[in-house]
Amino acid sequence: MSAENVDIIRRSWSAWMERDMDRAAADWHPDIVWDITRHEDAPDTVHHGIAEVMEMIANWLAFFSAYELTVERYEPHGTNVLLLLRRRGRDRLTGENVDRFAAHVWTVRDGKVTYIRSYSDIEEGRREAAAGGP
Repeated sequence: MSAENVDIIRRSWSAWMERDMDRAAADWHPDIVWDITRHEDAPDTVHHGIAEVMEMIANWLAFFSAYELTVERYEPHGTNVLLLLRRRGRDRLTGENVDRFAAHVWTVRDGKVTYIRSYSDIEEGRREAAAGGP
């Protein structure tokens, strides 16, 4: 199951990086939840449903005049997959360059992504992925 979950996430991620959000969301559950409360650069919020998640992504990308998000590694943990990410961008207002690492934990159930959590602390993300929640 872990390999299948990684394949689902790779497919969704690839579509997202090509800015094909309909194809990216094809593997998301309609009631997907994206929790960004543990990410230092984001508002302390949780987004529910595909429409809210898409709005959050659009708002996030609007902060940057250039933005690149690369998955360095996928680490399967049962229904969870840890994505180790490198984030590079340029703040649209300040012109400041950003080059940081982060982690996502994507949860896949019944072939659909149901939950995504973003972490600034990679080790915290790794612990959460291994814990098997939510």
